[in-house]
Amino acid sequence: SPLPPLPILVTPVVSMVLSKNNSFLVSGCENGDIHVWALTTGSLVHQLLGIKGKVTCVAIANDSVFAALGCENGSILVFNIRTKVLMHTLQGHQAPVTDVAISHDDHFILSAAEDDTVHVWNLDKMPVDREETDSISKSITCITVGTVERDGSSIALSGGKDGSCKLWSMDTYKMLHHLQDHVKAITCVALSSNGTFAVSGSEDSTVKVWSVDNGLVVLSFVEHSAPIAYVTVTSDDTRILSADIKNSLKLWQAESGNILLSCTGPSLLVAVTPDNQKAVSGDRDNIMKIWTLSDGKVVQSIKHVDSISCIAISLDSQLCVTGSHDMSLKVWEAKTGKLTQILAGHDDVVTCVQVAELKQ
Repeated sequence: SPLPPLPILVTPVVSMVLSKNNSFLVSGCENGDIHVWALTTGSLVHQLLGIKGKVTCVAIANDSVFAALGCENGSILVFNIRTKVLMHTLQGHQAPVTDVAISHDDHFILSAAEDDTVHVWNLDKMPVDREETDSISKSITCITVGTVERDGSSIALSGGKDGSCKLWSMDTYKMLHHLQDHVKAITCVALSSNGTFAVSGSEDSTVKVWSVDNGLVVLSFVEHSAPIAYVTVTSDDTRILSADIKNSLKLWQAESGNILLSCTGPSLLVAVTPDNQKAVSGDRDNIMKIWTLSDGKVVQSIKHVDSISCIAISLDSQLCVTGSHDMSLKVWEAKTGKLTQILAGHDDVVTCVQVAELKQ
């Protein structure tokens, strides 16, 4: 079937190039605008900024990460087209650049200009690391792990105070994608159970849905008006629940962003039952509420003597376990909120809890 058409631009397109992995298209306009498009959806991913003057030619590296733009002023601009970061400005030509090419190993850029010269640029000897570092930032705020159902590979997603996320292969210990589209710190991350998309929430009040395959934003959810406190993907991978610090919770379709449920309630500590029937949420005080995901109605409130610090739900969606500053754990029926057990024995605050699934 034909791919969707790209939106009509207001100025003529003078250059265009397709990435080697067929993920996106880079187009240059007569007025100097450079756009990066998602080829499969026809949507605009972003516009490359910081360009002064007309771009005459474009080349994309074989790794489909960076592009070289030749300019009428004689300079070559090297952008990371996934993150829209300007990595290098290469000066040397005295006339408009007429053509650029990138070597098969992505180590060299060749440029030709109207000054009758051809320049060869060695990217490996330039001061900026085009891989943008293969290490985890020192200011990590959140992390989650998952599995790509298609090939069984293990992945991890981390978010940082710099507003970026990094997707990692747990099998090779290499960074797969550097995800940059938020303008403030990342507060929470999630992965779909089938490993096809990632979700990030930020202090910029937006939630982004990313493709695990190509690292591009496929959806920006902008219906919150306060920093995001929590995001999760339902176990069927069709819906996303997001909550902000001003007690607004929204359930929406992962594919379209259409809101299915919007309600007000405690939102700083949230968990969803694996059967997608109930959610449990609190504001890190001593009370949490169990409510139905279909209509937002509260079923029951559960309490500790002191503030609740952590929560876990059993895989069969039957039990909810809470840990508290009162040094105890409590086990509740997830459907009714009935207290079934109190576990005491810690000498300090309970900070985290997990439920083991023992088949015996």
